[in-house]
Amino acid sequence: MKPKTIIIEILIVAAIFVITWLLFTHYVSNTTLDIDMKDTYFVIQPAPIILTAGLLIITLVYLIKEGFKRYKRRFQNIILLVANFLVLVKLYPYTVFASTLSSPGWTIYPPLSALGKNIPPISEKLYHHLFVLMLIKQILPFIVVLFMLILVITAVITGKNWHTQPHEQTTS
Repeated sequence: MKPKTIIIEILIVAAIFVITWLLFTHYVSNTTLDIDMKDTYFVIQPAPIILTAGLLIITLVYLIKEGFKRYKRRFQNIILLVANFLVLVKLYPYTVFASTLSSPGWTIYPPLSALGKNIPPISEKLYHHLFVLMLIKQILPFIVVLFMLILVITAVITGKNWHTQPHEQTTS
């Protein structure tokens, strides 16, 4: 592997991170993701979300890029495997958080029949947040399984191509 190739790939990874950071910080700036759930208030800073998005984009870029080269290049495959593994590591806390969410609806004490006629309505904003959180709760396990499959398949393909010489590699 030539040093020029290594430098180019490192610059590509750095450029993806910088572009992701600039795009996401433009939209989220200094805000946080605030989730108000019943008696608990979750606050998520934008930096972990931006890092996860950057790793996700790197994984997808290298998955497509190396797919055209049939996963024959070692260093690029290592970048793909490491980025994919780090995506899974960064998604794990989100899956744990999503699994703790209960389905919409709760019991209100005292019962509504014991209250007077002036019951405050539940806001549309709360319904929207609950819908989004439940959607994330349902989709996140599929995303994790998908990236695990990508990790296993690319690791197997990289392992098969690891000790082959350029003249020994097949195009099929």
